Amino acid sequence: IMIYKSYENYSNTNINPILIIGSGPAAISLALQLEKNKINSIIFESGNFDYNNELQETYNGTISGNYKVDLTGSRIKQFGGTANVWGKRCRPLDDIDIKNWSKEKINIKEYQAQSAKVLFTDNNFHDEKLNQNFKQIVFKRSQINFPHYYKKKILNSKFITLVLNSNFTGFSANSGLFEKAQFINTLNNNYFEIKSKYFVLACGGIDNSRFLLKSKNLDNLLDKRLPVGNFWMGHYKVFFGELLADFSKLKKIFNVNRYINNHAILSFTENFLTKNNIENISVFLEPNQLSKNKFNHVAKKILCVAPEYTRQIVELFKKKLLCGSSLEFIWGQKPNIENKITLKKNIFDKFGIPLVDLSCNYFDDDFKAPELFLFELGKYFIDNNIGRISITNDIFTNKNNIMWEGYHHIGGTIIGDNPNYSVVDHNLKVHNTKNLFVVGSSVFSQAGHTNPTMSIVQFSLRLGDHISKINFF
Repeated sequence: IMIYKSYENYSNTNINPILIIGSGPAAISLALQLEKNKINSIIFESGNFDYNNELQETYNGTISGNYKVDLTGSRIKQFGGTANVWGKRCRPLDDIDIKNWSKEKINIKEYQAQSAKVLFTDNNFHDEKLNQNFKQIVFKRSQINFPHYYKKKILNSKFITLVLNSNFTGFSANSGLFEKAQFINTLNNNYFEIKSKYFVLACGGIDNSRFLLKSKNLDNLLDKRLPVGNFWMGHYKVFFGELLADFSKLKKIFNVNRYINNHAILSFTENFLTKNNIENISVFLEPNQLSKNKFNHVAKKILCVAPEYTRQIVELFKKKLLCGSSLEFIWGQKPNIENKITLKKNIFDKFGIPLVDLSCNYFDDDFKAPELFLFELGKYFIDNNIGRISITNDIFTNKNNIMWEGYHHIGGTIIGDNPNYSVVDHNLKVHNTKNLFVVGSSVFSQAGHTNPTMSIVQFSLRLGDHISKINFF
């Protein structure tokens, strides 16, 4: 048996080669890759297999700025981590999203097929170019209950050990060599520490920064230059309005085989993103037959600006050839040093770890991407005589209408080559340490527009191979 209820039940006193803190997709996929290379790892999880309200409160904190998401509800202290509330939508980051993160090669594309196997999803992410500006892209869905499936895998593993009910509190280190990880048994509040050769933080897109900030600012274990917590990013998720379109023409340009949950998804081409210096963005369209009331409401708006086209769509509506489509845009924030995680002074969780303050605001640059997308998409539909866009959510003049994808926590321990501007190197090792690594979306230097889980897994698989090649064992 490789799963233990607590550290007291774990009898191995040997030094563990790889110690992983956290048990979400980042941690588990790393352990799987180490197992593939016949290297032992031990995962410590603060929760167990059930949801625990009291543990969730240790995620508490404050938010200063425009980002309005409950910090205790968007992350889970339980085996499987945030995979317990994961929507299962999968797509890797695009090449353009990672091309400027480091001068060294970041070859996560080599791990895309394997990542798809870990997540039990189709690996066919071939995009279809519509014109010079747009492409129709593909999302897939995972076909497993991630925590349930990998609980069984670990139970039968010869290389992966899981210790539950062990809340991480900090490290001990000497001149960049990390020696021990410290924990509290959540069942009896007993303190314990454990030695390892390598340590990997896999605590999620906020707590990775939280524990590194503690290590840097309070425990004096890290280079003071490291911008831990800086460049934190979220994803915007905004419904802008409706498209009224000729369904017969619309279905000719959209490949229905690329739909996910009846949605067609469009994004900009790499050349267009580069030329306009904007963040990656996508729009989800769900073509559907309009009700009479909905048609009258949207048509009234279009009548003012396109009376001739309104007459056309009335005829299409009568013939049941008219479809409507909601326009849901998802895009990432531009990295900004003012968006960051800091530790609160003299306010701690029940285990004595400082709570966080997440300062996250929107900036004018963040809205260049959706504004340009709406303009170009409207032009594309007009030029091809397909339809018209009706904008019902004008966030450009009323920022109160902004919404966020609250489960996507990105940045804070970003990849880069310079410790003045990044926290981990291209191999995910914390700068100027010898054996401390970080996995998860906190290492992303740009947000992209996709759900981060698949690329989280890619990076973890890559780290598993990197550690396996180090002559340390």
